Amino acid sequence: MNVARSVLRVLLPLLVVALGAAGAWALAMAREKPPVAPAPTARPLVEVVAVASSTWSPTLEVQGSVRPAVESELVSEVAGRVIELGPGLRAGARFGKGDLLVRIDARDYELAVVEAEAAVTQAELALELEKAEAEAARGAWDSLGEAKPPSPLVLREPQLAEARARVAATRARLEGARRDLERTTLTAPYDGITFEKSVDLGQYVARGARLAHLLGRAAVEVRIPLQSEELALLGLDGDVDVTLDRPVVLRAGSGDRVREWTGRIVRREDWLDPRTRTIALVVRVADPYDTSDGRAPMFVNLFVTAELRGKELTDVVVLPRAALRNDDRVWVVDAEDRLRPRDVLVLRKERDTVVLRAGLTPGDRVCTTPLDLVTDGMSVRVQGDAERSGAR
Repeated sequence: MNVARSVLRVLLPLLVVALGAAGAWALAMAREKPPVAPAPTARPLVEVVAVASSTWSPTLEVQGSVRPAVESELVSEVAGRVIELGPGLRAGARFGKGDLLVRIDARDYELAVVEAEAAVTQAELALELEKAEAEAARGAWDSLGEAKPPSPLVLREPQLAEARARVAATRARLEGARRDLERTTLTAPYDGITFEKSVDLGQYVARGARLAHLLGRAAVEVRIPLQSEELALLGLDGDVDVTLDRPVVLRAGSGDRVREWTGRIVRREDWLDPRTRTIALVVRVADPYDTSDGRAPMFVNLFVTAELRGKELTDVVVLPRAALRNDDRVWVVDAEDRLRPRDVLVLRKERDTVVLRAGLTPGDRVCTTPLDLVTDGMSVRVQGDAERSGAR
């Protein structure tokens, strides 16, 4: 027991000293450890394009639908039974100006003309009798030697005016009966196509009944919707009387089956479409069904793409579309190979390029490489410079 106590007296001080020495060594090692240097920041490799002033002619491709330049509803102006239909009055059939389209039974209208002619004859006879009566009354009054003038009633002037009015009325009724007789035969007002037929042989039609929907063949039109800034690019946002008349190429189809026509701008619709907020140009194509020169007919309701060319613009900058950031900014690489933001004025965005009016100067290097994180002053490596440095 005394031996164990003696051993503890010796070992405990030694253990305390050993632990203290170990703690002091650990503290010393912690103080002497060198600081860890941060990893060097990577400089991304980017491609640039040098800015150069150039000229550019805007070309817009806009889709539209072909519609007839002239279309009308064929309506009956008289009532009766249809006794004949012309060969052009079938859906899709063609007709020429003056061709017979519909003939309505005219017998009742022929009788009306005869009756109106008889009424005119009777009225004219009554007028002649009244004229004779008036002349006789004038002679009788003169034979009396009266100093005062006769009254209109004595000279039968009211009766004479009534007879003249009756003649005028019967002649007007005769003219109306003759027009109704002419209206029993409906002819084509122009060269056209029957789009839809609403009447058939033997059918009774009332006055004002719709008989057919007709389309003109002389020309078709294509309505081209444009934004207001696109109209400005084309130079069509001002006096339309001066600037409108210009050719437009229209295409339909794809691959080896592309068909092409040439039209001309004929008018601008001076209002905004309430749904699309666009303003439309109307392009007219003459003789759309003429295939004598080998071109395909241009059918109504065909979807086409119009190619519109604008005026040539100078002192603009054309860059790849990838250079544009946030719709109105580009990143320029300065002389120290650092990125700097630059606000630009965008004139036109196309599928692969963007056209700028202001914001850059010739010689500027514009970054075209998309970067996930970009900051002002970020250091980069330029593609051409990095390759030359590696070669050296």
